[in-house]
Amino acid sequence: FASEYPHLSTRPEVRGEWVEFLETLFPCSRIVLNLRRDRAAQAQALLDSFFDTNADPLSAPPRTRIQKELEAVSQFMLEWHGNRSRLGRSFLMYTEDMDAQRFTELAQWLGQPCTFHSAPNANEYDPKDAQPYFHHSKTVDVACTSEPPPQLEKAPEPPSEHAPRGEHPSAYE
Repeated sequence: FASEYPHLSTRPEVRGEWVEFLETLFPCSRIVLNLRRDRAAQAQALLDSFFDTNADPLSAPPRTRIQKELEAVSQFMLEWHGNRSRLGRSFLMYTEDMDAQRFTELAQWLGQPCTFHSAPNANEYDPKDAQPYFHHSKTVDVACTSEPPPQLEKAPEPPSEHAPRGEHPSAYE
């Protein structure tokens, strides 16, 4: 699959080709989709994380454009999840739902007999670092057994769109 984009394009024809490529190469694959409910906050986090709008406000695309593209890609992913989840082939994890219970459900859906007691965090804050949210991880509190996990035909659905929203100050949290 050749594409001029290093990421999933917002152009529908390119997204369709991308899905066809994945389905052809990996017909039995299981996909974990990570989306964010609050697209406006995600757009702002992307701007804050990847553009220095204080030094040059014109260096970044408008937040509304980023938000529109995020919405298009998110809707595409939700439709794709709807088609795959009936077959037990996709797991939807909203960033706002990344808690111990949801990671336990993900582990069990992946066939791992693990229980999380806290959510993994690859962005542990380190105030001594120039980029304090990147590349710092705290120890994950997880227990795994040799017993097989419960059999799940399909992934448990995430909480509804109207679930409480968390605080997520950067694109990677």
